Amino acid sequence: VRDPLTSLGALLKFFLLTSDKTGKSLKTLVMEILAPGDGRMTRSGGYDVTLADLVAVLPAYVTTRVDDPKARMTIKTGDHAGLKAEFEEIFLKEWEKRKDYLKDSFGIWNYREINYEGTRAVEGFGPAYRTGRQRGGLKIQFGGRSGKPLGFIWMRGSGTEPVFRLLADIEGTEGWKEDYLITWLKDMLVKADEKASVSRRVLP
Repeated sequence: VRDPLTSLGALLKFFLLTSDKTGKSLKTLVMEILAPGDGRMTRSGGYDVTLADLVAVLPAYVTTRVDDPKARMTIKTGDHAGLKAEFEEIFLKEWEKRKDYLKDSFGIWNYREINYEGTRAVEGFGPAYRTGRQRGGLKIQFGGRSGKPLGFIWMRGSGTEPVFRLLADIEGTEGWKEDYLITWLKDMLVKADEKASVSRRVLP
């Protein structure tokens, strides 16, 4: 139910919301990007926008499919806080090993961490930026040399079963880059889960 409702909400925003600065809606901005005059002008002088048009003007990104086996991982530990802390330590070591390759092959120069708790997004690296049971998502946002976001890796643990959802997203159309990032994320989580499950509570 959640995903269809989210999609419906996005469509309503597209047609109804306007910018405080320009007074224009997202639909109007898309219409200005598209070349008019292909026979779809309405009687009122507007321009009919299809879902295909929307996809055409979106920047190209490759994102992990929800049905990809790599998008789901069974974990041993029930301590999400401990798992995330272990993950961060592993990520720092991995970043040092891979940063030159990421720069040369992906254009990735830097990263920042964002923790999601309820409706809040808290930027910062380490347990000090998380509270409670830490069931929210954790994102590593990658940026280019200018700081422009290029992609991210994301994870979030289930509150009802020993499962973590995983996601990778990267600018461009090269599928191998998404595969590299999601595989890297899963490998780090496997190591973090092993360490957390030894030193902390293990699910039966």
